[in-house]
Amino acid sequence: MGSSTLRESLSSAERIVRVCTLYMELDAPLDLAHAPKIRGYIGNRFKDMPILHHHFGDLGYLYSYPLVQYKVIGGRPIIIGIDAGADAVRYIERELDELVLGRVYQIREKKLKETSERLGPCKESRVYEFLTPWLALNEENYRMYLQSRKKATLLNRILRGNVLSLCKGLSHRVGTRLKTAVFVRRSTATYKGIPMIAFTGRFILNYEIPQLLGSGRAFLKVLARSQVLRFDAAQGCALRAGYNCNGGGYAWLNTLHGHIQGWRGRARAASPEL
Repeated sequence: MGSSTLRESLSSAERIVRVCTLYMELDAPLDLAHAPKIRGYIGNRFKDMPILHHHFGDLGYLYSYPLVQYKVIGGRPIIIGIDAGADAVRYIERELDELVLGRVYQIREKKLKETSERLGPCKESRVYEFLTPWLALNEENYRMYLQSRKKATLLNRILRGNVLSLCKGLSHRVGTRLKTAVFVRRSTATYKGIPMIAFTGRFILNYEIPQLLGSGRAFLKVLARSQVLRFDAAQGCALRAGYNCNGGGYAWLNTLHGHIQGWRGRARAASPEL
């Protein structure tokens, strides 16, 4: 395949996503458990905007990829609008001066950032670091995970499914084989009041994902050489990226060997079994 053909193939497989992110500074810090409360408050206050909460009156709840997502990172609330959701976030930014989450939190400062982000395959794979716990397991694969002798293989498969779900939710067809490698340690997190197995750490992916998007109950931040990207993985987890990895197949893992070995050893010491 010639270079021009390759460029055309990459271009046709990508999608540009419009993202509007609202950052807020409150008079007191929040924790991760506040994220669904923010969604509830916004949904009740703007009931006539279903894109914010997915409730359609008598029609019930719309189960589709959320174009408006709510996160708490570093104690600060963040609301992310994607495509049509970007317009909704821009609108509510003008209307918000407080958040009522059991108590009233005054908004001291707001910052609105609008970007056009690329979704598609990349020549240089990205490294992602979870900034909040990755809730990878559900009722179907929980027992499978506990019984599996190849837990990392299972987690890689789940991760690829999360990325595919995100792309499908944005009407984007993945035209290449996703390659992942997870380097995580097991922990616990509470989701909707229920303690669950969660994972923290890093993974490598040969696909570019827009900043702060979500899929699979995780929020991700990408580590790129010249810029910081963030990928939210749907209801709870985040990544940070800092290296670009060259090479075909899984050869690019060698590039990260020195960076990951130390972290991986510490993770295993803390949790020998994933």
